[in-house]
Amino acid sequence: MQTSELCRQLMRADTEDEVVRILQTAELWEDKDLWRYLSDNENNFSSIGNQQSEAIAALTEKLINGVDARLMNECKLNGIDPESSEAPRSIRLAVADFFEERRGKIPDEAGLIIHWPDSKITSEANNLTLAATGLRSNEGSGRPSLTISDAGEGQTPDDFPNTFLSLQRSNKLRVPFVQGKFNMGATGALQFCSPRHRLQLIISRRNPNFISKDSSPRDHEWGFTIVRREEPPKGARSSVFTYLAPENVNRGRDGSVLSFAAGEWPIFPKSDESGRDAYSRTSTHGSLVKLYEYNLSNRSNIIQSGGGLLQRIDFSLPELALPIRLYECRQAFRGRPGSFSTNVLGVAARLERDRMDKLENDFPVGAIFRIQDCEVRVRVYALKESAQNYRSGRNAITFAINGHTHATKDTNFFRRKAVGMGQLEDSLIVILDCSNIQGQLREDMFLNSRDRLRENSITKTLEDNLEEFLRKDPTLRALKNKRREEEIKKQLDEAKPLADALSKLIKDTPELSRLLAGGPSISSPFPKSGTGNGTNSTSLKTKRFPTYFRFHNKSDGESLEREAQLDSSVRIKFDTDAEDEYFLRDSERGVLEVDFSNEENNRWLPLSDFSLVGPKSGLVNLSFDFPDTVTVGDVVLIRTRVTDPSRIESFDLEAMLKITSKPKNRSESKRDSNENNSGQGKGNQPDNLAVPHIEPVHEEDWAKHGFDELSALKVIRHTDNDLNQQEFDFYANYDNKYLLTAQQGSTP
Repeated sequence: MQTSELCRQLMRADTEDEVVRILQTAELWEDKDLWRYLSDNENNFSSIGNQQSEAIAALTEKLINGVDARLMNECKLNGIDPESSEAPRSIRLAVADFFEERRGKIPDEAGLIIHWPDSKITSEANNLTLAATGLRSNEGSGRPSLTISDAGEGQTPDDFPNTFLSLQRSNKLRVPFVQGKFNMGATGALQFCSPRHRLQLIISRRNPNFISKDSSPRDHEWGFTIVRREEPPKGARSSVFTYLAPENVNRGRDGSVLSFAAGEWPIFPKSDESGRDAYSRTSTHGSLVKLYEYNLSNRSNIIQSGGGLLQRIDFSLPELALPIRLYECRQAFRGRPGSFSTNVLGVAARLERDRMDKLENDFPVGAIFRIQDCEVRVRVYALKESAQNYRSGRNAITFAINGHTHATKDTNFFRRKAVGMGQLEDSLIVILDCSNIQGQLREDMFLNSRDRLRENSITKTLEDNLEEFLRKDPTLRALKNKRREEEIKKQLDEAKPLADALSKLIKDTPELSRLLAGGPSISSPFPKSGTGNGTNSTSLKTKRFPTYFRFHNKSDGESLEREAQLDSSVRIKFDTDAEDEYFLRDSERGVLEVDFSNEENNRWLPLSDFSLVGPKSGLVNLSFDFPDTVTVGDVVLIRTRVTDPSRIESFDLEAMLKITSKPKNRSESKRDSNENNSGQGKGNQPDNLAVPHIEPVHEEDWAKHGFDELSALKVIRHTDNDLNQQEFDFYANYDNKYLLTAQQGSTP
C-alpha cells in the first residue's frame, strides 16, 4: 500500500476496529518495535493520565492548540520571531496585528472577533474546524469521531517527536501571545478516545514558507502517525502511550513517523448543496488531529444548542481569540445544508451579540478584584429567561485566562448564604478574566489540567470577593427583587384568600409585617414614609474619560477623614462622571492604584489586594482589608490614584482613617436599632406588603433542596443589610408522604 493511501484510509476510518484492521493489513499493528514511546518516556501515563477529568475540557485543549498554530503562522509570515521583543505581547494584540492589520495604539473593537462582520468570521473560522463523523447514539458504541483541522504553521515529519508527541518541553513557553504553555500536547484527550486502544491520528505539513531551501525533501512532506495505548510493559503498573514510527528503526521503538509528498491534502470539511464531507477542502499546510470514537455524553447534532457540543465549547472558551467552525458530517442526520455547520465565538461574544434581545437592562455589570497586585476583571450577565442555551450544564461561573476556561463553579454558588442570589441562579453567567495573573500566582491558583481551582487562601480570597460583589451589587439586587415580585404577582389570584386573612391578622398584630417583603397585596399597618426609593432622579451624563473623580459627597480634591474598624472591610465611595465600563473595557480603560501609609513612618506601600465595583451611575465602591501590621489606635493614610491614557495628571485623593475596634455589644446595638426602627412612623416600612413567596417542591427536585419524603418546609431568609430588611422564601414539599396520604383520603 502506498503511504499516502494508508493515510487516506486512516483519515476516513471512524472506529478503532477499522483502524486496527487497516494497520494489520499493512503489517504495522503487531510489531511493537515500530511503535515509539510518546515523549520517549516509558512512564508517560503518569502525565497523560493526570489531566482533564472531563471530555469537553480535554477537547478544548486541541482547539486552543489550533488557535496557537494559526497565530504562530501569521506571526512568522510577517517576518517576526514569536519569541522576540517585536512579537505582540498578548493574544488580542496578535489578532489585531495579524488578522486586522492594525498596529500600535488600537481602538476598543480591535482584536475582538465580536466586532467582525459575519462574512469575516466564517471565512476565518473555515481555517480552524471541528468535524463530527462516524457513529451516532443508536449505532455501535454511539461515539462519534471528531477531527480538528487548522491552517497553522504545521510541523515537519521529523519534528513530530518534539511537538505533537512531546511532553513538558518549552516549545511555546516564551511566546507571549499563545495560550498553550504547559506543553502537554493536549494529551488529556487521549483518555476519552476509542474505548480500548485510545486511538488518535495526527497529520501535518510545515508551511513551505518556513522551510529553508537546503532542507531535506522529507521536510516538505506530509507526516502522519497513530497514537495508541498499550498494556503495561512487563513489571510496570501503568499503561503506556506509543505512536506509529516505522521509518528508519534501528534498535526498536526509535523510528520516525511515516510521510508522503503532496502539494496539498484534503484536511478540511465542507457542507453545501452537494453534501457533507469532512475531508474535501485541501490545504497546502497545517495540521489534522482525529479523535476516534470520542466519549461525548451528548451525541445529538453537534451544532445544536441546549447542551450540545457548540454550547459546551462556547462556555469552555468564553473569550475566544479566533472563531472555530463546527461541521456535522454524520450522514445519519437529516436537514437542510445550512443546518450542519456553524461558528463558535465564545459565550462572551455570543452574549454581547444577543445583548438587546436576551439580556436584562443594565447588564452586564462588573467589578475589579486586585489579588496580590494582579487584576481580575469580572462581568456578570443576566438573561431575561433561562441561561441554559448559553452555558454548559449547571456550570455558571468561569475563571478564564486568555479566553480559555481554567476552572468553573456551578449554580450552587449563587445559593450560598454569603451570596443570596438563588432567585437568579437559572439566569446568571459570570466570567472572571484572570489573564493578568502570571507566574507562580497562576500556578498557586490553577491546576495544570485547567479544569478547577486549587483550594488555598488565595482562591478563597477570590471567592470571598466574588460572593460580596454578587450579594451587594445594586443592579443584581434590584433584579432579584423584581423577579420575586413577578413570581408573587403570578400567585396573587390564587392567594387572594390568604392575603385577606393576613391583612386582618397584621392589623391586629403589626409586628408580623417584619416577616413580609414589600408588595402589592396587603395593606401595611404603618403610615407612608413618603421617601420614594431613595435613588437619584437626576440623570448623570457619563463620559468615556471622566472630568472628575472624588470622594462621595466631597468637593474635587477634598480629603476624607473618618473612623474604620480593624476587623471589618473598609469601604470607600467615590463620585465620578466616568461611563460604567471605565475600569472594565478592553482598551483605554481607567486604572486605580491604592497605597497606604502608617502616619508614624510616612512610607507609602502599595495595597496589593482590594475590590473595585463600578462606576455604576456615577458611583464607585472601593473595599479592602487592612494589612496585618495595622493595630487599633493607628492612623492610616490611604492614597488613591486614577489615571487613563487621556490624562496628563491623575486624580489623586487621600483619606485619613483612625483605626478602632468593633463595639463589644455590636449585635445588641444592631438588635436595638432594628427594634427602634420597627415602630410606627420609623424605618423603611413599605406602604404595602406581599403574600409570602411559597414555592412548591416536587420529588424530582428533592435533591436540590435537601428534601426527602418526610421533609415538609424549608424557609430561606434574605437579609438586605443596606436597607435593613429581611425577606423570606418558603419551599413546601408537595410530595411529602403524609400530605399525599391526607390528600388521597380527603373528600373531593
